[in-house]
Amino acid sequence: MPFVLDTFTDAFQTRLQAHDPDTGDVASWDLMGFEAQGTDNNFEEIEINNNRAGTLFPRRGTPNPSRAYRNNTDPTDNEYDVKMDINLQSSSIELDFYTLLGRMSSTGNTSATVDRYLGYYRNHATPASRIYELAKVTAGTFVSLDTLLEDAGSGTKELKLEIRDAAKKVFLDSVEKLTSADNGITQNGRVGLGTPEPDNFQSVWIDNFDATLAAPGATIVTGTATLAGAGAIAGLGELILVGAGALSGAGAIAGVGNGIVLGAGALSGAGVIAGTGIILFIGTSTLSGSGDLAGGDGTLIALSAGALTGAGAIVGTGLLLFIGASTLSGAGSILGVGHALVFGTSALTGAGAIVGSGAVVGDFLPFGNIEHIIRGRSGKEYRLIMFMQAIAAGTVEAHLFDVTLGVPVANSLISTTSLTPVRIESPALTIVSGNTYRIETKG
Repeated sequence: MPFVLDTFTDAFQTRLQAHDPDTGDVASWDLMGFEAQGTDNNFEEIEINNNRAGTLFPRRGTPNPSRAYRNNTDPTDNEYDVKMDINLQSSSIELDFYTLLGRMSSTGNTSATVDRYLGYYRNHATPASRIYELAKVTAGTFVSLDTLLEDAGSGTKELKLEIRDAAKKVFLDSVEKLTSADNGITQNGRVGLGTPEPDNFQSVWIDNFDATLAAPGATIVTGTATLAGAGAIAGLGELILVGAGALSGAGAIAGVGNGIVLGAGALSGAGVIAGTGIILFIGTSTLSGSGDLAGGDGTLIALSAGALTGAGAIVGTGLLLFIGASTLSGAGSILGVGHALVFGTSALTGAGAIVGSGAVVGDFLPFGNIEHIIRGRSGKEYRLIMFMQAIAAGTVEAHLFDVTLGVPVANSLISTTSLTPVRIESPALTIVSGNTYRIETKG
């Protein structure tokens, strides 16, 4: 969600400093006393025309970019992207500066009092002189951080300035053009812009200004380290790799598309592991406490000998649980629609419910403790007939199992989704005289 969005929708010739953007603080644009590259001047102001922004009048005398503008919205972090659409003329006759600014000092009006990062593309009459530049200005001193001589062509493009502590970058249409590891300006600051002074406003303009905080994302790689306490590990697309370490406490590990890979570590406490598309790969780890393991579509929890205990709930749509010799116990529920639960020699105990539409729970289990040796007679027909009832909109299944051969009898599978008892009969079955058989059910 942008913290500033401006489509420059306003009346003809509205000055930018009198215009309110789509989102952001009211009266959001301040006119600076300098052009973006650093020189204090009284050059053209930016105005609205045809729901776009640019300097209204054609060049008069020496061409220069517009004065810089600073948006009054205060971002909550110092890492963000600033971008806008720019319209390029292939036959530019002078210097057209399309400029984005970030981490601008929130006070001051002169180049010497407003520190800032800036990224721009400068069009030029000579294609070979067209250039990208990434720079910073501190206490009025302009320092170039990276440049690239390259013709961007003509038409509408998206120019973006990406600001992170680790790197400052300039992109055109999502292609990286410039980068610098400089981090001399660390304030959250504010964002801003500058436009060319055109030959013809109708062909040189900017539009769709957008400033958006960087998506939170943690990459935590630990060996035998411990992450503990009430802190939260949260964001979009975390990757948490833990060896023999422990993650414990009341903190939350939350986000969309989380990947949590554990060796022999333990997750315990009242914390919540939540998100859409969670992937938990656990070796001999233990997940315990009253916390929830909760997620949306496509949650994948893979356990070998680990244990899930406590009153927590494993909830979501389309869960996939692969469990080896693990035990699930306690009062927690395993619920959702379309779950697939695959167990080896596991046991599910306690007061918890395994419920859902289309749930597949474990393997077939013996129906009672009775096995029969069947002595077949020539010409006789055998069928499996049972009264069956499904639970909670699931499917209940049964088949005849040949204990001697170790396989189900062909065509013996019967099933129903009926929530009331119904009589189900299999087709005619082929029985081997003298073999031992039992009935098995699941669901």
